[in-house]
Formats: sequence, structure tokens, C-alpha cells
Amino acid sequence: MFHTDVRNRLVELIHPQFEDSREKFARDFSKKSAELASRGLLHSGARLIAHHDAAVQQMETRVNLVVECIKKVILAQGILYSNSLTQDVKEELEYFVPLSLWELPQSYPDVGISNAKDELIAELKGKRERVLKKATADLNLFIDELRTTSITKIVVNDNVGSSTYADILILDHQKTLLFEFVKADHGVSPLDKRKFIIVGKTGICTILHNGLPAGFQANISDVESLWDAGLLRQGVGSNGSYNFSVTPLGFKYAQWLMEATGEPIKRGTDAIREYLVSDVFKKRYGSAYAKWVQAEAALWGEESASHLTTIGHLCREALQEFVSILVDRHQPSNVNTDRTKTVDRMRAVLNHSEGQLGTTSTPFLAALLAYWGTLIDLVQRQEHGAQKEGEPLKWDDARRVVFQTAVVMFEVDRSLSSVK
Repeated sequence: MFHTDVRNRLVELIHPQFEDSREKFARDFSKKSAELASRGLLHSGARLIAHHDAAVQQMETRVNLVVECIKKVILAQGILYSNSLTQDVKEELEYFVPLSLWELPQSYPDVGISNAKDELIAELKGKRERVLKKATADLNLFIDELRTTSITKIVVNDNVGSSTYADILILDHQKTLLFEFVKADHGVSPLDKRKFIIVGKTGICTILHNGLPAGFQANISDVESLWDAGLLRQGVGSNGSYNFSVTPLGFKYAQWLMEATGEPIKRGTDAIREYLVSDVFKKRYGSAYAKWVQAEAALWGEESASHLTTIGHLCREALQEFVSILVDRHQPSNVNTDRTKTVDRMRAVLNHSEGQLGTTSTPFLAALLAYWGTLIDLVQRQEHGAQKEGEPLKWDDARRVVFQTAVVMFEVDRSLSSVK
């Protein structure tokens, strides 16, 4: 279900229009009744059908009205695509157009024919299914468009300009520390989020947080530099200890660093990421790089929890683009033309290049192909929200997919770079 303020906004927008619809229904039915009377059709059967037709039209109008109001509020509130948006929209539609509204009203006149109302009820049921199916399809298409728009907006800084980010002066190791805090915050579910607690007030201090490893330490002066820059929000606990949380600016700055400056994360990822953001890789695999960097930016953005399936979608597209570029470059024979069959297409490229790779590289690439297949399974699980496995996605699942996509593209390109 949408947040309360979104529901309230929908109520404010929809209910007055419902009143207008009811008044119009009453006027139309009165006009229709007068018309029937002028034609001498005063029997109850004619009135029943007229009442029924007007009610069906009113219900159809009501559904269309709710659909349009939901779209307007989503756009006005700036609600981005998320894993739960489809279900939220469905619940709102059911709330404003409940099943009870489609039941044949008791106020319908009794025509004295036993099966008359039964036939109308069956007709009403069929009409309801068609109208709701159409409304659901319309909303699903709207959500698909919103998803595409959200993917584009992921890498757009909508509140603070890039020049402002560039003006933030912190040291490289402090940027790395900020990444650790952002990663820790993303690594726990919204219900389990807590403030970061600082144990100690001078020198090297221990930072406590359920997303950080036990015993995590940092220099208090580095933490102070981050909150002086507005990237952290300082607080004081009841016992006088310091605590902090990452500010919206902190999330956006981390996202900007990953997207715009290619700031490397330590602990073994430097070489791979530096290679992917290099001009050489971007020139060879421009479309694949664009998709991957959007996925990485979404991973570190403030709303990453809402983009977990989108990250999987972007990584899948990055891998498809990567293989397609390799196919175009190496022109293997009997290659599968279906872009989604990346394992088959990669196998064709590797088989085509086998004779030029040497005895050492060939076995490695065979193992890499199996690695590729495993990664595709992970990416598909990410994109589909782990529905098959029945396990909720976590931020670390998205991190793994983004990182492993980079690793595989790095290794394949480095191995094939000498092949003509």
C-alpha cells in the first residue's frame, strides 16, 4: 500500500470526482426514465435494464477516473519505480473500486422474472473483468514507462549540481570511508536501520552498526570531516556518545563519485574498475559500459533499496550488449542470433577464437564460460526479484551482481584483446 500521505492525496483528488460522477449518474438515469415514459415503456423490466446500463457506465467511468488519478499522483509526488509499485497500485485500485461496488444494487427494481437479475449479474461480472483487466494493463504499461524513466534518472543528480559535488573537499581515504558507511546502510533492511554509534571521542574509534563488520574502526577526525561537509548528520546519544547517519547529500555524493569521477573502491576492486572506466574499454564497449555504470550508480544511490530489480535488469542488458559487440567484432560462424542467449553467443565467440588463444588461455576461458553462465543465473534472479527462490533480495545481492558483471567483462576482454 502507498504511504499514508499518498493515499490521502488520492482521496482528496478522487472523492470529489466520485460525487460528480454520482450526480451525473442520477441525472442520466432520470433523463433515461423520462425518455422511457415518453415512449410508453413504463414496465419494470425496461427500468431495470436502464438502471443496469447506467450503473455499468458509472462503474467504468469510476475505474478510468481512479487509474488517471493514480498516474497523476505518482508523477506529482515524484514516486520512482520500485519492486513493490505494481502491488501498491493494485491495492489502490481495489481500495477505490472495491468488489462490492460491482454487485447488483438492492435498489434495482424487481421485474418479477426469476432469472432477470441473474442474467444481469452475469453480464455485470463479465463487464467488471474486462474493465479491470484493461485498467490493470494500462497501469502496468505506465509502470513500465516509469521504470524506464527511473533507469534514466538514476544517474541524473536532480537536487544538487555536479559543480556542487566537485566543490566538496574531502581526502581520498575519507571518500573510501564514506563508501563503507553507505554500503553498511544499504546492507540492512529498512526496518533494521540504526544510527552509527561512535565508541570513543578522540583518535581511532570503533564504529558500531549492524551493517559494518565487528570491530570496524575509523579516525574520529575523518568522521568529523564527513559531517562538516554535510555528508553525515551528527547526533548525541543519551549517554553522551556521538552517533551519526548518512545524509541525502552523502548518498548522492557517493553516487556521483561512482558515476562521474570513477572513484575506485579499495580492497581488490581498483584494477578492475579502473579498467572498466578507462577510455579504452568505453571506446570498445560503449553501450555495455553505459548500462553497467547506471547499475553501479543505482547501487550506491540513496534509493538503492527500491532499485534492486532494476540493477539486475541493467546488468543483464550490459552483458547482452557486451556479447553483441564481441559477436560483431569476431564474426563467429553459426552464432545464435537471439541477443538474450548470451551463453550460446559467448561460447561461439570463444570457440571461434580458440586457435589464437594458446594452451594456457583456452582452459581458463572454458572455465570463464561456466562462470558466465552462473552469473547469468544470478542476474536473472536479481531482475526477477528472487521470486522463484522465494527469498527477499538484499543490497549485497545487487552489489555481487554489479561487481561480478564487471569481473567477467574485464577477464573476457583482457583475454580476447590479442585476438584479431
